[in-house]
Amino acid sequence: MGHTFIRFDLARLPYFDADRQYDDTPSPVLEMRQTAGDSDLILISTPEYAHGIPGILKNGLEWLFCELTNKKRVVLVIGAAQGQWVKAHLLDVLPTMDFVLQEQDIFMVQGLRAKIQASGITDPDLQHKFAEFLQQAVR
Repeated sequence: MGHTFIRFDLARLPYFDADRQYDDTPSPVLEMRQTAGDSDLILISTPEYAHGIPGILKNGLEWLFCELTNKKRVVLVIGAAQGQWVKAHLLDVLPTMDFVLQEQDIFMVQGLRAKIQASGITDPDLQHKFAEFLQQAVR
C-alpha cells in the first residue's frame, strides 16, 4: 500500500486576517485547506523556536483551521535541542482548533543538529526509528 506526502510551503500564505478567514479567502489558503481536507492526516514537521511554535507555523494553523479540517488527525515531528516547549504548545493549540493529536503521533528528534544534515538523516538509529514511526502513523 503506497502513501503520498504532499508538501505545502507555508511561506506562500499571507499573514492571517480574521476578516478574510471565511470571506474573500486568499487562493493559497483555499488550496491548502482543500488539500488538507482531502488527506487522511496532516503531518507537521517543526523545530522549536524561542520555546514555542514558529510564527510561520502558527500563521499556517490559523489559516488551516476550517470545516474541512474539523477533527482531522495530526501527526507531529519535532526537531529541537529539547523540544518540550513546542510540544506542550501544540498539545494545547491543536485540539483547541479541533485537530486531533495523540501522544503516540508525536516523534521527537532531540539533538537534531548532530543527527540531520541538508542531505538527510545521518544517524542510522534515527533513520530506523523514524521509518517505523511513519509506518505506524499512516496505518
